[in-house]
Amino acid sequence: MTSTHPDRTAQQDLARRRREYAEAAMRAQVPQELYPLHMRPDNAQPSAEELASVTPFTRLPLPLAPYTKYSPPRLRPPRFEYGFPITEERVIDFWKRKEPDSVYGFGRDPFFDGALNVCTFTAACGYLTEEIGWVVVFKFVCNATPDGGHVISMCDNYEAVSRGGRPEQQHIAKLRELLALPPETKPKWYINAAECEWS
Repeated sequence: MTSTHPDRTAQQDLARRRREYAEAAMRAQVPQELYPLHMRPDNAQPSAEELASVTPFTRLPLPLAPYTKYSPPRLRPPRFEYGFPITEERVIDFWKRKEPDSVYGFGRDPFFDGALNVCTFTAACGYLTEEIGWVVVFKFVCNATPDGGHVISMCDNYEAVSRGGRPEQQHIAKLRELLALPPETKPKWYINAAECEWS
């Protein structure tokens, strides 16, 4: 007859209860399309269509914030970008503001092979970062538009949990103003298209 050490039994019980708690929080707060594999009925990664159908979050559900008691143990949630959607036309506009000579002096095309050039994104990011006083990056996401789209990201869910990792209201207000958005428009959390799976 084998016996189990009381400490091991207590640890296993604690781990089981934590897992059950995290899964209950997930079911209560997160759309099924974003569940980890072991919780999905088909046990498969979500399709691009499923991810595109997820409404961006005004407040990120706690199970999708890394390193919390609400996220499943030993799993890292997908990456979410906090910001505003942006069109190619707006990216080009900010690029022209940063590098007016590129457009007129050198005649550089903002596109390469049918898509926006990396240099165009970099210059537009530089312009916005200088204007708002907070580092921003352009990210391709699953759910900004019906076919994905880009957002200007001010942070992601991994940066947001660290001290000083989230922008202040003044940065958000300035970015909203530059984008010519109504004052009541709030940034949202969008699914990063390159890191959209639990790991």
